[in-house]
Amino acid sequence: MLEIFYMYVLVYLCGLLLLGQLLVLLTVGLNNLSGFLVVVVKIFYKAVVGILFFVFVWIMCYGGFIGGEISLGSGLWLGASLDFLIDFYTICFYLVAGVVSWSILEFGFSYVGGEPQFGKFSWMLLCFLFFMMCLVVAGKFLMLFLGWEGVGLLSFVLISWWCNRESAVGSSIQAVLYNRVGWFWNNGLVVLFVISGVGFGLNDNEGLTFGFGFLLLAIMAKSSQFLFHPWLPNAMEGPTPVSSLLHSSTMVVAGVSLLIRVVESVDCMGLVMLVGAVTSFSEGLCAIGQFDFKKVVAFSTTSQLGFMVFTVGLGYSYLAFFHVLMHAFFKAMFLMVSGEMIHARQNIQDLRELGHGELMMKRPGFLLILGSGVMMMGFPFLSGFFTKDLVMESFFGGFLNRWVFFLFLFSVLFTCGYSTWIIGKMLISWGWGCSVVLGMEGMLGPFFLYRPYLLAICGGVLVWGWMGDFAESYVVCLVKVGPLIIFGVGSFCGALLVLWRAQLVSGFAFYLGFFNPLVHKFMIYLSQVWSFFSLYCDYLILEMILPRGWY
Repeated sequence: MLEIFYMYVLVYLCGLLLLGQLLVLLTVGLNNLSGFLVVVVKIFYKAVVGILFFVFVWIMCYGGFIGGEISLGSGLWLGASLDFLIDFYTICFYLVAGVVSWSILEFGFSYVGGEPQFGKFSWMLLCFLFFMMCLVVAGKFLMLFLGWEGVGLLSFVLISWWCNRESAVGSSIQAVLYNRVGWFWNNGLVVLFVISGVGFGLNDNEGLTFGFGFLLLAIMAKSSQFLFHPWLPNAMEGPTPVSSLLHSSTMVVAGVSLLIRVVESVDCMGLVMLVGAVTSFSEGLCAIGQFDFKKVVAFSTTSQLGFMVFTVGLGYSYLAFFHVLMHAFFKAMFLMVSGEMIHARQNIQDLRELGHGELMMKRPGFLLILGSGVMMMGFPFLSGFFTKDLVMESFFGGFLNRWVFFLFLFSVLFTCGYSTWIIGKMLISWGWGCSVVLGMEGMLGPFFLYRPYLLAICGGVLVWGWMGDFAESYVVCLVKVGPLIIFGVGSFCGALLVLWRAQLVSGFAFYLGFFNPLVHKFMIYLSQVWSFFSLYCDYLILEMILPRGWY
């Protein structure tokens, strides 16, 4: 009875947070974002984070795994009902999303606060977060589709926010087209559920086994996995607050969060692991060949998403979710600092042009970039180290396909390589001077930049203690020091990239493995063939077979 009471309390708290989020949306939407409303939004998010942190500590001190599902409605329409799923993943994700969105909104107030449509922009960001919360708390596929489609629609609007830029409009259309593929497979999954008469639950074994192929393709499209990856780097054309929110803890991890919930109900771990390994390898290689600062960050995000999917396929769902949380912190901080640098340097994004000695960044700003880079590399005893150490230890001592093994091994090397390359280019370009870039005098004063930085370092201590005890095992010394060896080798390769770049790797990676020109041109040709086929079919049916007067 006590656990049922706790579960209902959690449901009411989450419902209250969603209702408060909706009220903030209506308030911001009906009025321009004046100074009073800015204060209201900040107070609301401080209260949200405070309540969620209290609930998190309360459950952790309680010592039990509390979770449950609340169903609303009688299920008369297609046998479905409105279900809210409250568990470990929901509470942790709400807490992290609240902290990250709080920091990003404060960053947005200073970044685009002078624009005339800033109130509408903030309203769109809040809508984006609201639909993401609906997606995470969904207990049935029909409610999940509501959040899924809301996130996709808002991403199109936010990426094309600067609609006078042709590249931004083209990138938003590309994001919609790639995500429409996921929408198509989602609808195919619903049709299969209706035809077969199985349930709509996220843990319905029969239904998921029947249509997991459709669901996996939808997850690949939403989380920018291989074959669906080009839209995410191009989504960096939007404003930096959009990139920070989209690349850190919201849209791109929606597919990973769904995969974590449903993967235990099906027996397709090998396929999931292969998709993650190929994605992490290919996008890490593409990140090495880029000179655009934001493109390198975007490809690193896609590579980390592949790492999360690989970890889920390996059977470590909790470990993958832990990496999702920590990635949200350090990637949001990385993007906010890089956005401030690019904005202050007259929108220069080329790593070869940033600096040259006459404009140097403040030393604390470099330390923020340095910290996020080494966390992404998996520096010992930082947040990224815990995940990569256990994953590499498991596949060093396990029986895996050797192709998957080498793909993942090289993807980890690429992560260390491009992180070291970014840090090295900053050292060479900016040096260690203390002069101030024009427009960046107050950049490092607000706490919103340090908040995710501290949580990325210390958050692992808070979350890791609640993951449960791991079984004791004996491993040989080489297996245990293997991650450290890979870290050192990858850092050395990154240092070599700073001083000397192999033209073969650089050219191949710069053109993204020639994936975009080949696939996009093929799709254009295929659409033309389909148009001619449809035209001739209509002509044959209407002109040759049916009487002319019927149409």
